[in-house]
Amino acid sequence: MQTIQSVVIAVLLTSFISYQSIFAQCSDAGICTIGGHTETEHSINTPLTLNLSYGLAFSGKPESITYNSVTAGMSYRFSNSFSAGAQIPFIFNTSTITDISGIGDLILSANYNVPLSKKDNLRFSIGGKFATGKSDVDSLPLAYQNGAGTNDVLFAVTYEQKEFFFGLGFQNPFGESNSGNYILKRSPDLMLRGGFNFNQEKYSLGLESIIIKRLTKSEIKFPNSPTSNFDPVDNSDFIQANLVANASLFVNRELTLSLSSAFPFLERKENWDGSKRALTVSLGLKFTPSL
Repeated sequence: MQTIQSVVIAVLLTSFISYQSIFAQCSDAGICTIGGHTETEHSINTPLTLNLSYGLAFSGKPESITYNSVTAGMSYRFSNSFSAGAQIPFIFNTSTITDISGIGDLILSANYNVPLSKKDNLRFSIGGKFATGKSDVDSLPLAYQNGAGTNDVLFAVTYEQKEFFFGLGFQNPFGESNSGNYILKRSPDLMLRGGFNFNQEKYSLGLESIIIKRLTKSEIKFPNSPTSNFDPVDNSDFIQANLVANASLFVNRELTLSLSSAFPFLERKENWDGSKRALTVSLGLKFTPSL
């Protein structure tokens, strides 16, 4: 166990040090917000959970954008089987071209647990990502914007034990992303996700992999084009493969601090939808108040 924990800590440190030399790949389209591992055994038995997190991400070259976000969220457990939640970010995007800030896209989700035994369960998650963030500021590409410009349906099925989980997810965008200088029809995403968590009394460490396949090529149209046709985007039916390292500190039964870092394994060249990331780091605070 000590050896495994040392490996997890080493991966966490490496992810912070090496982001400048790796290809951008981590997705920010929204599908990764559902289908992950849940931690419940360290919380008190109250239905409400409040979350606040700070996120730092980098687009990689050639855009060289730095993304800062503060995300507020909450979840409520209506029963042992059913829960629902919401989260919305405030985003600060900085680059050599311009700085853009504002509200990002709202995500709502609901979960239904089906116990399979005392040690494992099956969780069904459904959600929606809503275009509350602007996607057309100064007619810049979507990589610089606060929102994706589409309303998306999210769905995931997760098999979960105390220390292991495995799941499938799907994201389907509706509508078109209009940045002002081009219009994009983004293709749906299929997600494969799984990992391990090593739980101790005061902390937990985890590693997981997230593989996302863009199912078909996205399509793009430029307003000044001589035709009104949408054309396929080269290399837009890519596969993303990411490693995520997680660490949580259980301060007490009400308060949990968490650190998460995601980085890629595969090169991604296309970024018309603005979801390319070289590194994503998140520092979170979870509070379960006594009601």
